[in-house]
Amino acid sequence: MNIRCFFDASFHGEQKKAVIAILIKRTNDKLILKSLKVIQSHNNVEAEFRAINKLISYIIDKQEKGFIPTSLNISIYGDNEGITQANKILIHL
Repeated sequence: MNIRCFFDASFHGEQKKAVIAILIKRTNDKLILKSLKVIQSHNNVEAEFRAINKLISYIIDKQEKGFIPTSLNISIYGDNEGITQANKILIHL
C-alpha cells in the first residue's frame, strides 16, 4: 500500500503556541486521517518535530487498529526542515 502524508506547523512566538496540521491519504486520494491541533511550543523547530511525531504516532495507531497494513510505502510532504527530520525518524521504523 502507498500512502501520502502531509504536515505543517505554524509557530506563534508571542503566544508560545503552534498549530500543527496532518493529512494522511491513500494514493487514490481516499482520506485516512486529518488532524488540526493547537500545541504548546517554544520555537518553530520544536513545533515541526512534534508534528512529525504526531504523524508517525497516527500511522502506528492506524496500523495497530488494522486500518492500514504494516507494509507501506510512505511519501511525506512538508517544508524542508520537516522532511529532513521525518526522514531521520522513519529510517528507524
